[in-house]
Amino acid sequence: MLGGFATLNPAYSRGVPWLGAEGDSGKIKEAPRAEFHKLSLSGSYYLPLTQDWTYLTSLYGQWTPQRLYGSERLTIGGESSVRGFKEQYLSGDQGGYWRNEVNRTLVTLPYLGSINALAALDGGWLHHDALDANASGTLWGRRHRAGQP
Repeated sequence: MLGGFATLNPAYSRGVPWLGAEGDSGKIKEAPRAEFHKLSLSGSYYLPLTQDWTYLTSLYGQWTPQRLYGSERLTIGGESSVRGFKEQYLSGDQGGYWRNEVNRTLVTLPYLGSINALAALDGGWLHHDALDANASGTLWGRRHRAGQP
């Protein structure tokens, strides 16, 4: 696609009360749901700019009408979503993130492989949560490094 490679992955997840799993009957409205419905969408685009330069962008978002348990929530911050926040992150039910990076191969050495430079800029957003102000917000982060990939 336009000289690069693209992916698009829609997904639907549902919590089910099978095999002795927890159900939702009798829970108060504000409690996390085991029988949830969640939609997510991820996509990426990789573009070789020259022989030594590449660009990669990726997006992820999720939406649910219910409050989720921690294992199903979206976490922004850390190496897998918004870089620049190694030990700090936000977690919520609805939101997304956008990652961007440019890589350049500096040199390729025998037996050691390539030495690369990377510059990245990422952003993430969690929808406002009226019951938990710490479960919403925006993060922007950047990263740069040189070394082996």
